[in-house]
Amino acid sequence: MNRLQELLENRKIEGLQKFDETRASFLAEMKNLSGEMEVHLETHFLVFRDKAV
Repeated sequence: MNRLQELLENRKIEGLQKFDETRASFLAEMKNLSGEMEVHLETHFLVFRDKAV
């Protein structure tokens, strides 16, 4: 029974590690998209401001 618990615990740890890897790449992509959107909005603001002057 102890061996079975150990195997289940190892599998649980592996699953959590895979989840963490997936989550890290997802968060990095969201941060990247957020930065791109910020630059995009800033560019539009500057164009709009220049046209208003």
